[in-house]
Amino acid sequence: MHVVNPFPSSMNHQGISEISFEETYSVPPEQTARALFSRLPHGSDYAQRLIECLATGYLVAVVESICIREMQRHVDADSDVVVGRTIELEHKGPIPPGSTLKLRGWVERLGQRSANF
Repeated sequence: MHVVNPFPSSMNHQGISEISFEETYSVPPEQTARALFSRLPHGSDYAQRLIECLATGYLVAVVESICIREMQRHVDADSDVVVGRTIELEHKGPIPPGSTLKLRGWVERLGQRSANF
């Protein structure tokens, strides 16, 4: 996950370089591929044929939201905006609703205006 502060005023580089997290996330039933695709115009025709598992789009959003939250703790909230830019994620298997995910991450590389988790 690569997050960027496109308008940096004062990033705490020392604090950002020390970011790590470990937490759990329980998959709600409304975040399945079937539920998501049934609301999309191009997915509603086949949504009911999908298995009940976490939609990859929601998995991306969960990971991105955690990384952005961690970055926001180290920037000036009044003048800085943190956004996700690049995500490389491999969704290796179906995760049924009610499952608990264990999410761990850390900053691997820190740039002038960005961080790689």
